[in-house]
Amino acid sequence: VAGTTDSSDFPVTAAALQPQYAGPPAVLSGVGLPVRGDFFAVKLDSATGRLQASTYLGGPNGDTMGTAAFGADGSLYFLPVSLSLPSTGMPVASGALMAACENNPCQNGYVAHLSPSLDKLIFGTYLPGIVQSTAQLYSDGSVYYAGTAGPGFPTTPAAYQPQNAGGYDGQI
Repeated sequence: VAGTTDSSDFPVTAAALQPQYAGPPAVLSGVGLPVRGDFFAVKLDSATGRLQASTYLGGPNGDTMGTAAFGADGSLYFLPVSLSLPSTGMPVASGALMAACENNPCQNGYVAHLSPSLDKLIFGTYLPGIVQSTAQLYSDGSVYYAGTAGPGFPTTPAAYQPQNAGGYDGQI
């Protein structure tokens, strides 16, 4: 089970990647408005429904989760659809493509990959120049984003369009 919570007393397990809630205090929101806080992930025993692993994942701003996907090895990917005002302090791994958000409020894409036991961050990174995007996980563990990007979006040497042509360009 994965989603977004603004609860500071959500049940997490002892070995959780992020045992403490890092988001803003809970506020009452109108009907139909998304909860903004930290992402959470819970692994339940399929036979008993008992909690096996649970963790928060988030930074100091209110984050809204897009989608979650499971890797072939049981690991978990957080794939936000669009990060409107996400945290500037999301967890990143060493060697991240982009270790910190460029602005506050942050308008960069973000992706995270957690171990099957929800106790390790395999990778977490911001994505430079991305304003809004949709992510897709493929069976080999590759994550693809498509959407709009502004200046600063990295391209490969053989890219069809290696530089931003002005405003927000489509990206894949």
